[in-house]
Amino acid sequence: MNASVCDSEGDVWDGTGNLYRMNTWVRHPVHKLEAWCQESQGRGIRHYNRLASAVHRVSFMYFHFMTEALPRIAKLAPHLVADPELKLLTYGGAFERAWIQKLGIRSQQLVAFDPLFAYHADELLVTNPVEIARTPREDLRAMLGQLGLPEPPPPAERNDLVYVSRRLANDRLQTNEESLLDALRAEAPALGLRLVVHDGNPGLTPDDTVAMFRRARVVMGPNGAGLAHMLFAPPGTALIELMFINNTGMDLWHLANALNQSYYMVPMPRSFWLDPGSDVPIEQAVATLRWALGRERAGAPACAPGLAPKGNGDHGCAPCPPGTFSTGYDGACLPCSPGWVAEGSGGDHCSICTTDSYAPDATRCVACPAGTLTAMPGSTKPEECLDPVALERVKGSWMPVDQVVAKVSAYFLSYQAAVRRSVGGNHLVRFDALPVRLKDRVLSELDVCTRTQLGSQHATGILSASASCN
Repeated sequence: MNASVCDSEGDVWDGTGNLYRMNTWVRHPVHKLEAWCQESQGRGIRHYNRLASAVHRVSFMYFHFMTEALPRIAKLAPHLVADPELKLLTYGGAFERAWIQKLGIRSQQLVAFDPLFAYHADELLVTNPVEIARTPREDLRAMLGQLGLPEPPPPAERNDLVYVSRRLANDRLQTNEESLLDALRAEAPALGLRLVVHDGNPGLTPDDTVAMFRRARVVMGPNGAGLAHMLFAPPGTALIELMFINNTGMDLWHLANALNQSYYMVPMPRSFWLDPGSDVPIEQAVATLRWALGRERAGAPACAPGLAPKGNGDHGCAPCPPGTFSTGYDGACLPCSPGWVAEGSGGDHCSICTTDSYAPDATRCVACPAGTLTAMPGSTKPEECLDPVALERVKGSWMPVDQVVAKVSAYFLSYQAAVRRSVGGNHLVRFDALPVRLKDRVLSELDVCTRTQLGSQHATGILSASASCN
C-alpha cells in the first residue's frame, strides 16, 4: 500500500489517512499520533519505492527487538530475500544488523529509522501488530525455524547452567553476584551441571550466543535483555528469573511458556526496575535450582517438602524450624533471607512480608503502625514504615526522569544523536536542559507507560513510580 511510517511509535498512515497501529500496548489518542506524524513530515520525508517496516515503540531495545521485531522481520524475510531492491526500515543498531543477516537479508537493504523524520513508500509492507512482550508462539517458532539453528545436544548431554549477568549494564545489578556465583559453582557438580556465565560481552557473535543457550539445561539471571536468548534454549529448559519485586512484569514467563520451557521466579525484596543494585536471596535461588532440576528429572525428594534429613547417621526426616525452609530436595533446612519469613515449623518456602508490615527476623512479619506502609514488600526495619508523604517521596526516587528518558524514549535518543552529529564527540544531552517544547514532546511520548501528570515532572525530575515500562 501507499503509506508512511511516522513518529517513534512506528505507526503507519496510508494514502487515504487511515491509521495502522504497529503495537497494541500504547494507547495514545489518534489526534496525538496525527500531530506527531505531521511534525515528522515537517522535518522531512524520506521516500522509497518499496519499503518494509518492523519498527515499533521500543524495538530499539535488545529484548524487544529479539522477541517482537525479529519475528516480524522473519515474516518479511522471504520478500526481502527475493527482491534486493526492497528496503527494510529498522532502528539500525549493530546487534540488529547481525541478527537480521542471519535471515538472509543483505546489509545494503537496511534503512536506519530516525523518528524525527517520516518515511514514505509507494509500496509499504508491514506485518501484524504485536503486543509488547507478547509475541504469539507461532511467530516465535516460525522465526526460529528460519534462523537455521543447529540441533541442540540430546538432553543427557545438556548439562550447562547458564547464568546471565548484568554486570555490564547500568541498572538491575546484583550487588552480591560474586557470592551467588560461588554458591552456584559449589552446587553445580552435585547436580551434574557446569556453570557458564553470559555477561553480554559485545565480542560474542550470534552464533556464539546460540551455541551457548542450545547447551543449557537451566538458565538463571536477573530480569534483563540477556534473557531474550531463551529463544535459543531447547524446549524443557528451566528458566529461573531473579525478579525485582516492585511492578513485577511477566514478560519472561510468557516467552518461556511459548517455547515449552519451565519458568521459576525468585523475587528480590526491596528492588525495582531501575534499581542500581540489589541483593539476590542466595539460599532461595539455589533451592529453586535444586527444586527445578528435581521436578524436571522426576526424582523423588530426599524428604517431603518442609522436612530435611536429621543427619548424624539418622536416616529420618525432621520438620524445619521457624525461620527456615526446605523444598525436600535440600540436604538441610535453609535460612530465609532478610525480608522473607517462615512463621511456623515445617516450612517448604519462605514468604515475603507485604507492604503493611516488616520482618525484624526470619520468623514473623510485624504490622506497621496505623496510617503507614513500607515502600516495597520485604522491608526489615520499623523505620521503613512511612506516612503517605514520605512514601511518595521514596517511590519517586525510583524513576529519575533523565534515566527513564534515556532508556525508553526513541525520540529523545534520536534528538541526542542529532546533537552529537552537529557538535561532534560524545556530547551528553540532559533532559532537564532541553527546551520546554522538547521536554513536553518526550514526556508526551512516555505518558502512557508512566501514567503520570506532565505538569509536575519538570519541577521534580521524577516520573511516577507506577510506571509499566519494560
